[in-house]
Amino acid sequence: MLRIILRVTILLLFSVVLVARFGFTDLLASEISSTYLVELANKDRQKKGVAPLQYNKKLERAAFLKAENMMKLQYWAHYGPNKESPWQFIIQSGYSYAYAGENLAKGFSDSDSVHEAWMASPTHRANILDSQFQDVGIAIVKGNLQGASIFLVVQMFGSPTYTAENTTGNKPQLKITSPKDGDILEDGITDIRGETSDMNDPTVSLYVNKDLLGSVQSQGGSFKLSSPLASAQGEQTIVAKAIAPADVYLTDSVVVTVVNRKDQANGITKETCISSKKTVVDIAVLYTCQRQNVSFSASIGGVRYTNGKNARELSIPLSSLPQGDVPVVLTITFNDNTSTAFATKLSELSGSTEISTVAGTTGNGFILPRFTLRDTVFGLFGLTFLLLVLYTLQLAYRRQILFHRYELLSFTLFLGILLITFNFGFVRV
Repeated sequence: MLRIILRVTILLLFSVVLVARFGFTDLLASEISSTYLVELANKDRQKKGVAPLQYNKKLERAAFLKAENMMKLQYWAHYGPNKESPWQFIIQSGYSYAYAGENLAKGFSDSDSVHEAWMASPTHRANILDSQFQDVGIAIVKGNLQGASIFLVVQMFGSPTYTAENTTGNKPQLKITSPKDGDILEDGITDIRGETSDMNDPTVSLYVNKDLLGSVQSQGGSFKLSSPLASAQGEQTIVAKAIAPADVYLTDSVVVTVVNRKDQANGITKETCISSKKTVVDIAVLYTCQRQNVSFSASIGGVRYTNGKNARELSIPLSSLPQGDVPVVLTITFNDNTSTAFATKLSELSGSTEISTVAGTTGNGFILPRFTLRDTVFGLFGLTFLLLVLYTLQLAYRRQILFHRYELLSFTLFLGILLITFNFGFVRV
């Protein structure tokens, strides 16, 4: 009987590892949390007596830009095929830095595995523990990279450029106050407002992405530019630039999402062009209209999902979803580089009010422990080795070990190979 159970469990483990090894990571994916990754990094920094990292939305934006660039151009490196560097994405996000660094990971299924792999690599570990870094931002993107459907993690580090103080002893400041970072806008970008202080030159230049909108004068510590951009769709980076005393360069940026309205004339609406279906393991989202698109992505709770060029369908693993009915932004980019975006809720996308499949269950103030599928598989490995030990003891009791020695050796070697393959064979940093 033990022999039969042992063979069944080994066969099950073999099937799981095959699924993992050939890129079907949706079945093994658990939540990779940017918040938890920062928490893990700060725990290790604390052990070394290093100040904790602060989460920075601009560095998060830079990490998203780098991840999207890798997905678009299909490369896996710190520098892209067109000499793209990590620093250009940091600058594009509006983060002024004196020091900067980058960690990459792909193919992992949970936060602990990502952090452990980084800490096992001397260069990645050095970034995490570098006392010069003050800020961090993380992007988690689900998509196809070099033929595999994976989670790609980009971790950006930085320390801001220190600004010179003016004669009053105050530091000059530049800040965009409206719209705010993360806003979802239905009427396009209309007014851009902000505040300044202790500036010798009151001129503020405003950009959307890389396009200059215009320059305005700061009066009474505030500035405003009325610039209707109702035709803009999807994510837009608004950047303000100014020159402070002693030729100190100041910048600030926010990222907003301009979503499609039902009455727009292009005929692309959420109701007519987007359909979704919840299955046992994922939410399948389909773009159904005829206008040809080059990409289709969804941003949910800090994780961006994309299936790459010419994809019309997204697969969003239920195991990676955050807790609660969070906002969802769907973005479609077309052949002419125009895009349209829709705002919705996770409950509407899944067609169910029961959204959270990962975050645990709460009852009477008691939080049940969360077990990921990865944890379950390792538990199954442990059970299999226990069965192997019991089977060995049974053979020893019957004095049949020598007769079955090759079978026992085969079981042991095969389980060892499966364990190594599952734990290391399909993940890289």
